[in-house]
Amino acid sequence: MSWEDDSVEMLRIALNDLDAPYTYDDERLQKLFLMACMYVQKDVQLNNTYIISITEVSLSPDPTTTDPIEYSLLNMAVLKSLCILYMSDLRLASGKGVDIRDGGTQLSLKNYYTEKSDNAKTACELYLEYKDKLIMQDTILGEAIVTPFTHDRLNILPSWLP
Repeated sequence: MSWEDDSVEMLRIALNDLDAPYTYDDERLQKLFLMACMYVQKDVQLNNTYIISITEVSLSPDPTTTDPIEYSLLNMAVLKSLCILYMSDLRLASGKGVDIRDGGTQLSLKNYYTEKSDNAKTACELYLEYKDKLIMQDTILGEAIVTPFTHDRLNILPSWLP
């Protein structure tokens, strides 16, 4: 497999876009994934440094063939892709969250906007949560540098300290 195949399949599963005709074509999903990879590479420390080109639709080295496979990049890029895509959908839906009333007939599209908003919030929160876990993974909880507080104008340290 390659990143092109895996990323598209992972995004299609997450978006429930599995049956042809697809809502999103493969190239659009690949470019979205690459854009998300740029964010991920900036946000967390990965095992490799990746060269990403959205215009050329390329990612090198291929995270699905590295040793070890860079699952962090793949998973986080899918979450970030969903966040970006849902935020885009939310902008489009913002003009559609209306109520229409005509006499005794009512048509409400507010749930459409709310659903899009919930999707965007969930995807973006999952990305941030995963990012925080990866950042904390390489640290020791409670690790800190502790020194005595000193200030020229405050004589709060005992006189026996140098």
